[in-house]
This record gives sequence, C-alpha cells and structure tokens, in this order.
Amino acid sequence: MNKKSIKRLFSMGLLFFSKTGNVLVGIFFLPLYNRLLGAEQFGLVAIILSFQAFLMMLDFGMSTIVNRDIAASEVTTREALSTIDAAETLLSILYFCLLLLVLIVFIISPREVIDLIDALGVVCLFLSLVLINVSQSALLGCQSYYLASVIQITGVLFRASITLLFLFFLNSDIKVFIFSQLSVSIVHLIFVRYFCRAKIMQRQFSLSDFFPRVNLADVVKLAKRGKPLLFFGIAGASVTQLDKPIISHFMSPSDVVPYFLAGSLCMAPISVLAGPVSQYFQPIVINRFSLLDQDKVIKTVRMFTLFLISATFIPTLFLFIFREEIINLWLGRGNSSIAMVISYTSVLLPGVAIGALGYIPNTLLITAQDFKFQAKLSSILTIITLLCVLFFSINNNIMYVCFSYASYYLLSTTIAWIRALNISQIRMCAIESSKVSLALTLFFIFFLLASTLLIR
Repeated sequence: MNKKSIKRLFSMGLLFFSKTGNVLVGIFFLPLYNRLLGAEQFGLVAIILSFQAFLMMLDFGMSTIVNRDIAASEVTTREALSTIDAAETLLSILYFCLLLLVLIVFIISPREVIDLIDALGVVCLFLSLVLINVSQSALLGCQSYYLASVIQITGVLFRASITLLFLFFLNSDIKVFIFSQLSVSIVHLIFVRYFCRAKIMQRQFSLSDFFPRVNLADVVKLAKRGKPLLFFGIAGASVTQLDKPIISHFMSPSDVVPYFLAGSLCMAPISVLAGPVSQYFQPIVINRFSLLDQDKVIKTVRMFTLFLISATFIPTLFLFIFREEIINLWLGRGNSSIAMVISYTSVLLPGVAIGALGYIPNTLLITAQDFKFQAKLSSILTIITLLCVLFFSINNNIMYVCFSYASYYLLSTTIAWIRALNISQIRMCAIESSKVSLALTLFFIFFLLASTLLIR
C-alpha cells in the first residue's frame, strides 16, 4: 500500500472517528440527562434536540455551497472567505428574524412549559450550531480532514460533558441544560471559525479576517443560489422526521416504537460509515472537476464508488443476514417488539442501502450546480411518500409504510443517476460510477441470496 492510499484511509478514519461523537452522546449522555432532569424536563430536551436536527438541515443550503465553492480550484482565498462571510450573515439575519418571532409569540401568549429567556437561548443555540456547521463544511472543502474531525468530536463531547457537570453540580433543570449547551457552543464556534479562516487564508491571515465583512450584494446573491437548496433541505427534513408523528396520530405512540427502532438500526451503517466517505470524496471530486482533468475525475469517482459501496453494503449484508440474532441481542429476547422490528428491518434495510448510493449522483449534481433539479425531485418524492404514509397509517399498516420508504430511496437514487447521465459535463463520470455500482450491487445481491440459502 502506497503513502497516498495510507493517507486516504487515515483521513477517512478520522471522519469515521468524528461521527462517533454523536453516537456516544446518544448512547452514554442522553440516559444520564434523563435521570438528572426527570421525564417531563427530558421530554423538553428531546424536543429541543429534534428541532436541532431539523434546523441543521435547513441552513438555506449554505453548508453545501460553502463546501462546493471552497473545494473548487478556481475560487481565490478572498472569494472563499467572502462566501463564508455572506453565508454567516444570511443565517444570522434569518435567525434574528426567528428571534423576533419568538419574542412576539411570548408577548402575545406566554408559555407555561418554557419561559422567554429559555426560548431565546434555544434560538441562539441553534444559530451557533448552524454557524459551526458552515465552518466545518469549509474545512472539509479545504480537505483539512484532521482539523475538521478533531474540532468536531472535541466540541461535541466537551459540550455534552460540561452540560452533564453543570446539571449535576449546579441544578438539574432545563435552563441549566440550555445555557450550558449555548456557552460551550459559542466557545466551539470561536475555535472552529478561527482555524477555518486561518486555514483558508494561510500566511495572509490577520486578526481582522476573524470578523465577517458584510456585503449585502454578496448576501443577496448567495440567498438566490441557496433558495433551491432550502426546498431540498425542507423536503429532506420532512421525509425523515414527519413519518413518526403521522403514524402516532392515526395509530398510537406504541405502534411507532418498533418502526422507530427498525429505522434507527437501518440508518446506523449509513450515518456512521457512508456519510464520512461522502464527506471525504465530495470536495476532491469538485476540485478535480474544476481542474478540467477528466482522467483524474473519473479515477476519483471510481474510487469514491468503491469505497462507498464497501462501507455501505458489507455492514448492511451482515446486518441483513444476521438481523434476527442482532436484534434479539440488542433489544433482549423478552422484548415484545422484536418480531415487528425484524419484519420492518427486512424491508427498510435494502432500500436504505440503495439510498446510500445516491451520494454518488448527488455529488455529481452538486459539482454541476444542478440545485434546482435536486430541490424539485426531493420535494415531489417527499410529498408522494408522506401521502403514502398518511394513507397507510389511516389503514393501520406500518409494513406498507416501510415499503413506501424503501421505494422512496430506490426512486431518488435512480432518478438522480438518470439526471446525472443526461448532463453533458458530468456524463462520463456518471457512466463510470453507474457501471461500477451496478456490477457491485449485482455481486452483493448474488452473495446475499447464496448466503441466505446456505444459512437456511
């Protein structure tokens, strides 16, 4: 193995490592918060974290645009910094409007569950996290994987740890949770902004570059570019978050539990493994494409496809073949939901695995800046999928909800690839990646069938 391959594996390993921060928070810290806060206040924490996940996807497309522009070789350092400044200014304006809206709502109708100061603190927390994500995207666009990974996992674990300490030693209430999270997020934001800007400007960096230069013309221009991605984000957030409330409304909260568990299990290989592979290769593909070196672009896309399929299909195959044993071990053999979780997993897992392949054509479409098509496709498929969820929930059939989502992943990936094949500037890359993907997918399907027959 040459030095380049070792460096590539090391960089992806760091990205995998950075993803473990959120996993550790979910596994280790959330149960402790639950014990300290109690069921009622922890319910508020769950709502805050749900909104946080939702709003991180609704950043007006700023993280995608910042990552794409910085990865492109034709962009100068000053232009890259201007893009980040405009993105931060736009997001700050949007969240200032949200802050005013919250203030008006509380003046008109005060809340009993949470007071005005807490609500404003939550909005500021969301803004700081979105701004952190912009700087993180810029670091990934610079291919500074080590710095991005270390800052990310340190920030996530430090925020969770400080929150736990404050809840334990100060007071176990929602106010301490919100403002400990906000305080550490602000520190995290200062560090990531400094290192991001220092990395982009290198020796030209000065203290004045730390503060954004507001140019309203740049902000308006960026807002227009980001509008299609806003709809893309809304559609993505809706299709991943609204299914459970719909099911619980027409059926019961207990019916959601096995579906939620099956979905969480199926998404684990994608979020922990496929996501970092895409984060690693996307800026490289964009950079090589901007250099107009067709051979290097095709070689990079081929490597991207091989790594993504390996990171997705191998753990998915293992999980699918041994799903009964794994789910029994995970939930405990006495759990009444096991049979339904196994059934739902059998349908969702293949669809989610195919959906992970969508990272490849979507990266090519981002390279070609075909944002409008991505927004339209995502919006149409989201509406159709949620209508199916509504219909099948009314008819008390969650299994068909699972089939609806499996179809959603299959269609979104297939249509995105067809679109990439019809754009001249990325057609050769799309042809190469589709050939490799189809060959490896058929191989894994054959392997899955053979393994299943042998086990039986």
